[in-house]
Parts: sequence; C-alpha cells; structure tokens
Amino acid sequence: MKNNQHKIIIDILLIIWLFVWVYYLAFNWAVFSIELKINLGFAVITGYPIVFFFVLGLLSLIVIKYSYHFTVLKIASKEKQEKSEKNLLEKDIEILKLKEVLFKMQTKDMSESSTAFNALQEKLDTISQQISSDEKSTDNLEKDKNEAKSKEE
Repeated sequence: MKNNQHKIIIDILLIIWLFVWVYYLAFNWAVFSIELKINLGFAVITGYPIVFFFVLGLLSLIVIKYSYHFTVLKIASKEKQEKSEKNLLEKDIEILKLKEVLFKMQTKDMSESSTAFNALQEKLDTISQQISSDEKSTDNLEKDKNEAKSKEE
C-alpha cells in the first residue's frame, strides 16, 4: 500500500509539473519564443532556455519516477527471496523434526528389542542351567543306580 502511495504521489507531481509548464506556455508564449545566446565557458549555444529547463525538469522527474520503480522492484524481489528462503528453512526444520521422531522411534524399538533380547537370554540361561542341573541329577541317579547294582552283584 505504501509503495502505491509513493507511486501515485510521483505521478501527481509529474502531472502538476506538466500542467504548470503548459499553462505558463499558453499564457506567456513570448517567453518561450525568445532565442538567446548562452555562453557555457567553452562554447556559445544559441537556443531557447525555457525549453532547455522544461526538458531538463521533465527528464529529472522521469528519472525519479523510474528509479523509484526499480527500487520498488528490487525490494519486492528481495522480499520474495527472503520468503522463499524462510519457507525452505521451515521445511528443513520439519524434515529435521521428522528425522528426530524417526530416530527416537528407532532407538525406542531398539531398546525394547534389547530388553526383550536380554529377557530371552536370561530365560535361555535359566533353562540351560535347569537342563545342566537335570543332567547332573540324572547322571548322579545313574551313578547311584550303577553303584547300587554293582554292590548288589
């Protein structure tokens, strides 16, 4: 909105400036028709000074108008670039958050798996201890039976 206001103000100043010169030209034609010799120091120019100042003023207002226009375009492009960079950074943040959640899920699964693995290992150890103790007790029973048989004979 502010950029449009500046553009409108510059356009209005240009129109007012043109209107003043056209008004001055219409009612003071004698001033515009005077041809003078102007000494610039290095050359003498014959011409209409009022026309020279009119053209100089018109060109300066046009330069102001288009320099402002280019400045507005430059600012707008910079804002678009910053906005796109911001969007990219936000997407990067979302990706990092998703990676963090995935990592947490994987570590949670791994810790659950390692807990389950440890529990399974403990069960296997107890079972193997029971089996080994059962084998020892069976071996002891067989030895006792064999000793009892050998004593009987």
